[in-house]
Amino acid sequence: MSEIIGVPPAALELMPAVFPFPFLGYRILRGRKRDRVVRNVLDLIAEGKLRPAGANDPANWMRGWGCIRDIVRDEGVSLETLSPQYHKPLPACRLGGDYVESDDPLFEFKLSVTVRKALLGHFLKDHGKIVEFGCGTGLNLFILAQLFPDKELVGCDWVAPSLEMLGEIAASLDRPIGGCTFNMLDLAGGDDVPLAPDTAVVTALAMEQLGKDYLPFLGFLLDKKPALCLHIEPLVELYDADDAADAAAIRYHRHRNYLEGYVPALRALAGEGTIEIISERRVKFGNMFHDQYSTLAWRPL
Repeated sequence: MSEIIGVPPAALELMPAVFPFPFLGYRILRGRKRDRVVRNVLDLIAEGKLRPAGANDPANWMRGWGCIRDIVRDEGVSLETLSPQYHKPLPACRLGGDYVESDDPLFEFKLSVTVRKALLGHFLKDHGKIVEFGCGTGLNLFILAQLFPDKELVGCDWVAPSLEMLGEIAASLDRPIGGCTFNMLDLAGGDDVPLAPDTAVVTALAMEQLGKDYLPFLGFLLDKKPALCLHIEPLVELYDADDAADAAAIRYHRHRNYLEGYVPALRALAGEGTIEIISERRVKFGNMFHDQYSTLAWRPL
């Protein structure tokens, strides 16, 4: 785990007491099996049925998060019930620059939860208040609430079912978790977001939906000057275009109109002395289509 996500082993010591590491076994796909996965990804792109990101329309998210909210209300709050729909069993997933398969249909989901725990725990341990933008089902805040019982937590999203799930999580853990309505595309609701200088900001698989329209949100962060900004996102600039699996991921990323340009924008700001980049790392793990958990951590100066 330390090698995959790029944090020292000591940084993972707080995890097992709260979230035991799952037992996970997998096989690396080679030769024709690997080539078949690449073809499957490219064939899916060619079908042209994938919904592109970036549309400023919450209707799809109302439906998607509303379905999970109903599951949570019926079955209770857990890692499994808070799992977003994109965690579904697929023939393979990406790990360490390879495609792998497992006999456990929940392999990718279990490992994704472990990666989230490790990254959130490592980067956010020193901050007393954490605000997540694009909090979705609240899965990350559910993890943070158990890793750090004494931290102040706030989730922001643009649809009501997401904030309603925060209420379910808070009730199940018997601790407050704040919620704010906020649109990362047009900054609607920004005046109500409680950001103070000691606050850490996190996004996880959320800024991907901004496509190339990240500048308003970046300007918002630069203006508010939180103590830390942590992004756990697919970052297209970090792939190796000469690798067949990475080339397929790049095509998928751009076909979905996912986040692009943010990495060079931050590098330019760092070069100007406007921000400090604390960490920039490609995390070689994700579903069959792309690496979803690469990290950017920075702070305004």
